[in-house]
Amino acid sequence: MAFAQTRYPLLRLRLFRIRTFRVAVAGGFITRLGVGGLPFLLPLLYQLGLGLPAWQSGLLMMPATAAAMLMKVISAPILRRFGFRKVLTINTLNDRRDDQPVRHRRAGGRRSR
Repeated sequence: MAFAQTRYPLLRLRLFRIRTFRVAVAGGFITRLGVGGLPFLLPLLYQLGLGLPAWQSGLLMMPATAAAMLMKVISAPILRRFGFRKVLTINTLNDRRDDQPVRHRRAGGRRSR
């Protein structure tokens, strides 16, 4: 195979022999397909699954579009100010907090005892 003998390949195909690398690449590929398909599949769900008209389906997609546009503008200054590691750590902790089971939450955000 001529491609495997390139002196400085962009991706060494031998990496795919490592199970964790294969699983990570496959999982990332499937996740990327799912996230990439959301702008196309959600309007279908709204219209075909929930019976909403096209204009309401479009309105329901507007917050996600506005959020993506806003993050495009503010993400670079945030990363410059706080640094990538700190932003990633805070985001990870925030996501972890959101993953707590509902039974441990009360109105007002306090945990039940």
